[in-house]
Amino acid sequence: LASRRLGSAMSLLHAPAMRATPSATAVLASRRFGCAMSSLPEPKTTAVPSAAAPGPFGTADGGTVTGSVAPGYERFRDAFEANFARNWEDHAQLCIYHRGARVVDLSGHSGAENSHAYDAGSLQNIFSSGKNFEAIACLLLVDRGLLRYEDKISKHWPAFAQHGKDGITVEDLLRHEAGLQFFADPDTPDDFSKVRVPGIAEVSETKSGAVERLIEGSGCYGVGERMYHASTRGFVVGGLVRQMTGKTLGEFVYEEIATPLKIEAFIGASLEEQSKHAYAPMKKCSGKWTLVKEIFPALFGDGGDTDKGETLAMFKVIGRALMEKNSPLKGYAKAMPKEWEGGGGDHFHVSTPEGRLLEVSSGGVQSNARSLAKMGALLANGGTLDDVTLCSAASVDKAMGSPKRNRDNVWCMDLENSVGGFFDFGTMREIAGRPTPEGAARQKGFHGWAGKGGSLFLWNPDANMSIGYCMTGMMNG
Repeated sequence: LASRRLGSAMSLLHAPAMRATPSATAVLASRRFGCAMSSLPEPKTTAVPSAAAPGPFGTADGGTVTGSVAPGYERFRDAFEANFARNWEDHAQLCIYHRGARVVDLSGHSGAENSHAYDAGSLQNIFSSGKNFEAIACLLLVDRGLLRYEDKISKHWPAFAQHGKDGITVEDLLRHEAGLQFFADPDTPDDFSKVRVPGIAEVSETKSGAVERLIEGSGCYGVGERMYHASTRGFVVGGLVRQMTGKTLGEFVYEEIATPLKIEAFIGASLEEQSKHAYAPMKKCSGKWTLVKEIFPALFGDGGDTDKGETLAMFKVIGRALMEKNSPLKGYAKAMPKEWEGGGGDHFHVSTPEGRLLEVSSGGVQSNARSLAKMGALLANGGTLDDVTLCSAASVDKAMGSPKRNRDNVWCMDLENSVGGFFDFGTMREIAGRPTPEGAARQKGFHGWAGKGGSLFLWNPDANMSIGYCMTGMMNG
């Protein structure tokens, strides 16, 4: 879940040098530190020579990295450049805030030529990292006294109560325990052999309530069980927000979060809005590389270029889940319309101009590392960054509190998340029966989520630190 390409960088976040400043004790004792302590030096560009065979995206020429790191944070640049030296990147960005200051701001592209004029401001799809914005929207509604996590969703959205959903709470939804990891067909609301998620036509009519009507007409399956709501949580949150505010989730995030904080994070954007930004296309991992570098080594007990045993462990997860009679993974395979894949290859519909019009918060947010890190910095700092306050420190603490560990029956691993729907990366205890103490130590104290292919959107309130990592080259997982 935490991108293996940046696994070494994650461990650096807790290195003693990162905290060895005269004011460290005072800052950590009072983490609500709002003003920037340091400024970045002038950006520099580094040509990174290749030090490995061709990578997962067919490149073998290393890359070029541009940007700045504050004194004392040079190892993050080393780790970022190492990804390009290993030919593990297509295009990528890394941004880190510490104590309210931006201390790492990097971007890079593979090879000698920058074919898409990619830089630190370029936007790309962050897939499930966008789920954090769903939870942040709910946090703001709670902060304003309009919503409580223990509220039944039907209190604010009466029609939601149909077909046995009357007892589902906001907390259930944010913890992925609402039994709505997919929706039943409205014609057979309690038959989960016919499951689905909204199609493109329905999502294009979000403002007219088409998605809400699909949700209202569905039953629920396994309320109280932790089953990752991969694509559906955002649609339900979106319906709740629209019922309460009259705004779609995309409008709410743009007006109430992105605009005041001056970040770029779009859950749906008009063609006019899109024309103001530079977007980078996503690129899938090479099938040949996957076979030679991941699958074959895993089958012979060696993780190859990945963490040792990682791929084999994931095979066990998938195999065990598919063997179970009522496995939610079977439902996912049935539910996901093929139209979202956009015809295969590197083409994802949510990464096309037409797809970017749609509000798909759980898998289609367009953003960059700078924006994710800045948003995370505000949360790590108690709801305020510089002169912008989005919510109170008490509301942030509440949203990140009441941790609950549960076995996720989709991931087949133990995950702990808060009442406000933020996962604690340091509590990942098991992947397919395999303990992960090193991974847990690296990620200790970091909250948030990651996205398909490797994006990261994390923050650590105790260290007052945040990290945003975005990329166009999508590794497996």
